[in-house]
Amino acid sequence: MPDSRAPNLIQGYTFTIEIVRGPDAAALPGKVEIEWTGSYEVDHLGVPTDQVPRPLSLWQAGQEPDAVRFVREGEHGDRAQDDAAQFRRLESLDLLFSVWVTDCGTEMGKTVRLVEDARLDCVAEDDLLPEIVFEDIPLPEVLHAPLDLRHDAICDLEDDDAHTIPMTRFTCRPWLDLRTGELARLIRGDVTDDYRDMTIRQIVLYLEHFVPW
Repeated sequence: MPDSRAPNLIQGYTFTIEIVRGPDAAALPGKVEIEWTGSYEVDHLGVPTDQVPRPLSLWQAGQEPDAVRFVREGEHGDRAQDDAAQFRRLESLDLLFSVWVTDCGTEMGKTVRLVEDARLDCVAEDDLLPEIVFEDIPLPEVLHAPLDLRHDAICDLEDDDAHTIPMTRFTCRPWLDLRTGELARLIRGDVTDDYRDMTIRQIVLYLEHFVPW
């Protein structure tokens, strides 16, 4: 059984997130609103690898990107009076989401683009703040390296009979909290047509065995 507090190999991968204005933006199409590169934050002593990792943090408090300030305050600091007005501003940006992953353990640092130009899909729970959601994009799911799907733990337990079900399909459906800059649900795994958040160990196994390096 794997050590649940083993050194965290997820630190060997960095992600680059880019959010730009799409071609249908009301102004400045192509403008890069958010560009961030980093990795999942972990304790240097190792964290439980059977837990879902903390969200990525795309900006610090007080350092919101222009797009977030525009949605909240408009071009001239005229704060929107209701959610509908803010949502219209958000739609006018035509935001597109892309993500790359880099394997820092290779000599040249191989990089693969996992998602290209995912469009804004909805606002979580019909409320602009705190979260916006980009469309669901399938991720690479062809096995490129030997992996025992059951014994290597890229699986999930069925609630009724506690049988392990291998994950064989994967998706990215980014949820971005506009108040905090936290980005969640970057990589999810399918279990019997139900996509779920993956643990640190499952994400590492996915990156090692399914991403076409």
